[in-house]
Amino acid sequence: GAAIGAASGAVVGGSMGASNSASAGYGIQGQYNMYYAQCMQAKGNAIPGAPPPGYAPAAPPPAGYAPAPGAPVPPPPPR
Repeated sequence: GAAIGAASGAVVGGSMGASNSASAGYGIQGQYNMYYAQCMQAKGNAIPGAPPPGYAPAAPPPAGYAPAPGAPVPPPPPR
């Protein structure tokens, strides 16, 4: 019984540790990607999928605003 408990604890603990370490790496990778893209854009290179320089997102519509019936709904802003 003790061997089964030890083995299952090692498997569950090991998989949780690996999952947590992978999750922690995403934030660091995201920061690196952002700084890299900023540097490349500062050097004059175009970044695929990035908004052009000087882009500012539109302000949200006022509370209670609803488009006219049948009006096309604009797509969501890029991420």
